Amino acid sequence: RIAARTGARLLAQQSNGRVERGAGRVMIDRVPYNVDLAVKTFADTEQLILIGAKTPVAFFAYPGKPGVMTPPTCRSIALTRPTDDLTEALEALADAVGARQSAATVATKTDAGELPAGPLTAAAIIQAIGALSPENAILCDESVSSGRDSFKSTFGAAPHDFLQITGGAIGIGLPLATGAAVACPNRKVILMQADGSGMYTLQALWTQAREQ
Repeated sequence: RIAARTGARLLAQQSNGRVERGAGRVMIDRVPYNVDLAVKTFADTEQLILIGAKTPVAFFAYPGKPGVMTPPTCRSIALTRPTDDLTEALEALADAVGARQSAATVATKTDAGELPAGPLTAAAIIQAIGALSPENAILCDESVSSGRDSFKSTFGAAPHDFLQITGGAIGIGLPLATGAAVACPNRKVILMQADGSGMYTLQALWTQAREQ
């Protein structure tokens, strides 16, 4: 589920279920978690084309801040219905606006960066994940605020599937990773988990231990 911004910028909406990322794949950024950064991202957007997505909104209701990330003058166009073929819709849109595949920015291994050195920080941990993740891994993300900039450190990681928190429904991380491991026992599953959100579903740790 992708929102395409004027100027052929692709943004992954927080409600999407899976994104194929990593070296050799198109670099799709995501709507920032921080309200002010998200508003800045869409500040000059005149039209928002939604394909399998809804207009970006804030996780929570913050006093004095907007709930919708796009400016009031922005026109949101829902190009598809839930039953439509999203890939076909993207191809039709690309044909209509004269976009070419070669114009997309494709990630390379150098975009993953090198192993970090120095203090152990959230950013350093994510950078290490980007550098060390094996090919075909499943990266589950409920790091929330600590991992809000995780995309920049994992663009060039080995090709992987990315699963994340849907909307603001915190607590999905531990069971999400558990389900991914049960469904794909031959793939490495990596979970980036916030401590507060993890407390909602601690029982998943017992499931992981029991199922090994």
